[in-house]
Amino acid sequence: MWYKRNLLVAIGCYLVLVTGLTGAKTPLIQDFRIATDGTQYYVYGVVDGKRLFKSDQASEAIQYAIDQHAMDGGQVIISKGDFPLDQPIRMADRIHLLGSGRASKLRVTESNSAGVGITAERMNAMTISNLSVTAGNNPNAKIGISIDDCGNSKILDVFCVGFSEYGISMRNNSFLNEIRGCHLAGNEKANLYFEQLAKGRFGDFLPNMVANCMIYGGGKGIALNRVIVMNISDCMIYQTKGPAFHIYNVSNSVLVSGCRTFQITGPAVLVEDSDEFNCSGNIFCWHTEQGILLRNVNWGTITGNEIIDTGSYNSGKKDQTTQMDDLPENLTLYDGIEMQDAHGYHVGGNTIFNWKVCPKINNGISEDSQSSTNIIANNNVNYFAGSDVVSNGKGTTVQGNVSLKDEAHQPMEGRDLWIQSFRTELIDGFIDMQKKVSK
Repeated sequence: MWYKRNLLVAIGCYLVLVTGLTGAKTPLIQDFRIATDGTQYYVYGVVDGKRLFKSDQASEAIQYAIDQHAMDGGQVIISKGDFPLDQPIRMADRIHLLGSGRASKLRVTESNSAGVGITAERMNAMTISNLSVTAGNNPNAKIGISIDDCGNSKILDVFCVGFSEYGISMRNNSFLNEIRGCHLAGNEKANLYFEQLAKGRFGDFLPNMVANCMIYGGGKGIALNRVIVMNISDCMIYQTKGPAFHIYNVSNSVLVSGCRTFQITGPAVLVEDSDEFNCSGNIFCWHTEQGILLRNVNWGTITGNEIIDTGSYNSGKKDQTTQMDDLPENLTLYDGIEMQDAHGYHVGGNTIFNWKVCPKINNGISEDSQSSTNIIANNNVNYFAGSDVVSNGKGTTVQGNVSLKDEAHQPMEGRDLWIQSFRTELIDGFIDMQKKVSK
């Protein structure tokens, strides 16, 4: 047997010698960085600094780096610069696509036939963070980031601006995902859009969440279409041309908490054909229609909110230049909270009021005859034309509400002849400036 052992030793020594002579090495495990000189796009190893790939197309270089990590995941770092995307970036499992803040600009070009910046389909455990995705001046750019049937992933500190449809969309049973700290601006259909999030690959009704996002301009703020189990917290929504929150088409078990809306065209919150809605601890201020409008809903809680300046008339002129006498003769007044075909709701502990620089609220809270078995209690209503509470539902309890009808608590003596207004063209100009890529 001694000769067999000697043979094995000899083979081992030979392999070591050959490896040493040929210089063969185990490939270095490392992440990748993408950089540009303005015309070419380079992929470098983060550890050894070696250039691994070069292309005259930014999307090709970024995709190369992602594909190298396709088997086991890793980080792809995008340096500062303009990165025109002639095709969508396709994410992979366990990839962290990381930018250098808004200085890392991913711009969807007119050559990008899909009109999408970053896409992920049926991926898990990925992260997109600390970069910007812009439509630039491309009217055919549709979506900044598109998430489809993905799980346990994060979009963090991302800026999406100027898309004709959505800044970020999440569809088709995506689950256990988090969107946090993002800024979304001027996305025309909705800044954040969620659709068909219910049953999925790993269970039914798995939650998703949105937190600490800043949204301004564009169409709707956050739209939920057939979404089951969603938490939305601590978001700011400013000057959208549609509802700040639109929850519809069987979007059940949705929480909106700790959020603020301001200068909204339309209702601040619109909930339609959906159940189990919880709206608590928010400030909804300065909207041209209702503060909260409920249609065909069951089981909900509207508690501890401030609803301010409902039915504001926006002339579009500079603030304090339109007089009360300039208001249209047949101006429609709106209710702070309007309940249509609503059942099993508790509306309590809300403060509903208008300042004297806008028209009066119509009714503080109204409930139609199709509604039933609600509780409307302990609300405080100020400065309205109709009633503090109008309850026409069957089996509804109304108690403990307090109101002052004809005068605002803050009279604003000497300043009550003009109405407040806001100019959407100013924020639109700011959005247009951010869409452009600085040279």
